[in-house]
Amino acid sequence: MSQSYKFLFVEDVMQILGISQSKAYQIMRKINQELEAEGYETIAGRVPRRRFCEKFYCGEDIDRKDPERRTPREQHPKKPRTAASSK
Repeated sequence: MSQSYKFLFVEDVMQILGISQSKAYQIMRKINQELEAEGYETIAGRVPRRRFCEKFYCGEDIDRKDPERRTPREQHPKKPRTAASSK
């Protein structure tokens, strides 16, 4: 049985739109500000799936492929730093 998620997290927005984390947070803040202006309560770092889909014409067919949330660090691990060569 598939589980339906009412909210999207920053990782979801990043993946759906193919954008950076900072841009995803900007979009999410804007959507939440619009909802607050309409009198709704919002949760930082989450946006309602329905409102996101209305704004970005994606329909209700977006399914999370990974039901377990992963942090951005787990999703996009940093490359190991190499020691700078001294001259």
